[in-house]
Amino acid sequence: MNPSLRAFATLGLLLGSILSLSAQREPEVLVVGETFDRPLSETRPTPGHPIYYYLIGGAQLDLGGKIRGEQMPLKSDLENLIHQTLASQGFRRAEKEGPEPELIVSFAYGTVAVDLNEWDEAEIDLTVEDAVDTSEYLKTNEYANGGEIRHLVGASRMFNRRMDYKTAQLFKIALQNDRLYITVSAMSAEALRRQERDIVWRTRISIELDRNSLPKFMNVMLASAAPFLGAETDVPVFLGERDRRNTDVQIGELEVVEPESP
Repeated sequence: MNPSLRAFATLGLLLGSILSLSAQREPEVLVVGETFDRPLSETRPTPGHPIYYYLIGGAQLDLGGKIRGEQMPLKSDLENLIHQTLASQGFRRAEKEGPEPELIVSFAYGTVAVDLNEWDEAEIDLTVEDAVDTSEYLKTNEYANGGEIRHLVGASRMFNRRMDYKTAQLFKIALQNDRLYITVSAMSAEALRRQERDIVWRTRISIELDRNSLPKFMNVMLASAAPFLGAETDVPVFLGERDRRNTDVQIGELEVVEPESP
């Protein structure tokens, strides 16, 4: 090969490698779903039983202290994306001329700032399958104080539960780092008509704050969490790029793609 062409080809390969390395990877999305002891048949739509809802205004809530300069999405953009995500799962918007809503859905979003304090081993008992002993694995001098981060990442669900080594590592990191979050909650419309508050389900979705932003990744967060809207997660679920490639939820087209028969 001509030396000039070889040098040009080498430069092209180097530039390609640099661009590939500089491209930001999608974050691990942490999803925690709660249905408060309700069966899935009551909280998730089926082809023969769509669940109608009315979406009320969301709110930006920065928990655990303000993080300065963090960019937030337009509330209207996030609201539209939540409608799309709910529609992809069989939830239907209640219209004036249509069926009355079964659910009143609300959402919140923002940052959760971690304050580091001393670790209390009695606070949470994680059993790590095929890993080192729990007490040694999670022993640290720093832990997020206050309840916000623990609620967000589903720490209360980890009592006497088992998890693989990778999940345990991700969970530990989630406890100790600032995060961006979206929470989608559904209340019983019938209960609200009686002036009672009855939460039917709640789904918490979060990513690490470092090098990420909600405007950039809110679509990734909601696409990851779509199958868990109205569903219970026994333990917190971490979803990466490979998991999303394998998912059968297509938010853009507002449809659920049925998996192929084996």
